[in-house]
Amino acid sequence: MLLLTTAALAGDIAWSWDEGVQHRYHIVNKVELSEVFWMRSETNEERRAIGWTSEWDLLCTGKGPESKKTFLVSCQIDQLRIEAVPNAQSDIGDLQGILDEWDDRLVGASVNLTVHGSGHITDIELEDVKRDHQNDRSREMVVSMRMFVERAVAGLEVSLPKNGEPVEGGWPAKVPRLLSVPSSVGTVGGADVISKLTEQKGDLVTIETAYEGVRGPAVDTDADGRSANGVNLWAMKGFSRWQLNTRVGVVTRVETLCEGTLTPSSALAIQAAPSPYIQAITVQRRGPANPLEPFGPNTVMKRE
Repeated sequence: MLLLTTAALAGDIAWSWDEGVQHRYHIVNKVELSEVFWMRSETNEERRAIGWTSEWDLLCTGKGPESKKTFLVSCQIDQLRIEAVPNAQSDIGDLQGILDEWDDRLVGASVNLTVHGSGHITDIELEDVKRDHQNDRSREMVVSMRMFVERAVAGLEVSLPKNGEPVEGGWPAKVPRLLSVPSSVGTVGGADVISKLTEQKGDLVTIETAYEGVRGPAVDTDADGRSANGVNLWAMKGFSRWQLNTRVGVVTRVETLCEGTLTPSSALAIQAAPSPYIQAITVQRRGPANPLEPFGPNTVMKRE
């Protein structure tokens, strides 16, 4: 549940996750990758994807404060649908089965978020995934799933002003998870992030955020975040727009888009034309007792 408490448009803006209150979110996440993403089953099957579109029906429940500045939120996955693009012809064979397995194992699981009062998501944990075994292969599958899930729930991250006081011209914010890359070891690099309160129509307030920076996986980089040993870095730009209902104190809609191109040094190192990295997310709030219509089947798409 994303809650916003607003004393006035020019006054305090803050949010809290009240314990026990629920909101349902419909999330659609489209990802196009510059590097392959391994989708793993619990058996010995794994296939490479170069992108996907995922659709989520999440029922999120506030679990109360974790500290003076953070709140715990648990989002149950009620429905999931995946359209994945294989990296090559050889990846098509078992990819459909892996998509169906991920769907089956993730539905019913919980995505647990630690959310700062500023709207920044400080931690994401994937729990209660259906597993038949407790071995290395099963754990590798869950690690891949967590990276996949994180791409979608990044859309729930909002940038609110420090101390709840909007600043004319905008305010700086933490680098959002939208600018991270699918990596089990995290993301390095920096970015400039500026948010602005841009519009009010009745009870609806709009906050817009612009991002720009260089990002890459947290492997083989020096103290300045420069790539070493062939790890690629992307020059990223992003934009997000959040709509908040100040009367009931809830985020009602989110639209985000992040685009990245390989830095010249990374493109030169791999001696190939740089492929873009694209991540787009839309989030729409629904009532907790208003689940979505059943999603369609998972699909393996043709690579264009």
